[in-house]
Amino acid sequence: MKLRKILSILGCFALILMCSLTVVGCGEVETTKDEINEFLQADGIETSFEEKGYHFDLYSRFGDAEVFKNGYVKMSGEIVPVDEDIEARMYVEYYYEETATGTICAFSGTYYLKDDKFYSTKTKNITNAPSDIMTSSLYDSVVSAAKGVSGAINEIISYESDTNTTLTYQKKGDVEKKNVEFTITAKNSILKKTAFVKFNNGKIVEFLSDTDGEGASIKISIKEYNGQINFPSFDDYKDKTTSE
Repeated sequence: MKLRKILSILGCFALILMCSLTVVGCGEVETTKDEINEFLQADGIETSFEEKGYHFDLYSRFGDAEVFKNGYVKMSGEIVPVDEDIEARMYVEYYYEETATGTICAFSGTYYLKDDKFYSTKTKNITNAPSDIMTSSLYDSVVSAAKGVSGAINEIISYESDTNTTLTYQKKGDVEKKNVEFTITAKNSILKKTAFVKFNNGKIVEFLSDTDGEGASIKISIKEYNGQINFPSFDDYKDKTTSE
């Protein structure tokens, strides 16, 4: 019964998303995976944020009848390359309720990344990773998506071999002028995955990855960021660096 209820909710949610895409998608036309791959692999096309700064927003919803319920994580911030390293500032908020005990766990605070160490303004600590595994894992998801936009798109295209999954390919703009947007969606009865990527003059400026299904969802939005990160003073922070 629980699984049937989850599938029913997801089905309604997918229908709402489809309707909203129908409205927002005005001006889009159908394309093919071959045209998308040809564009991504063409000379002079930039498909990664790795060498430039970017702003990101992340939202993840999760729940497990046996372990957690009503869980979510929100993250947002900026990541900027500096020489061969990166600096970051991000705001983190998460909440979940333990099913067995009813204990509520909640956290919100800002992290700064500098010289391979994270500075938590909430706890006034210095570590070599965010203070909880959840934050660390989701942060890695953002960095991975920023590095591998083509990989994220091809992951969705790979669902084409699944006879139970429907794929749609859409584009908006001018491929020849390299000012174009692509949207790729894979959808079946329990899962929907969407990737959106936007290029200006062949340079990537925006990317969106959205996955919903099986009782959980994660949405990562990345946009080009040309600013810099201003760090507060960390003189009074306690060093609690741990080994990898």
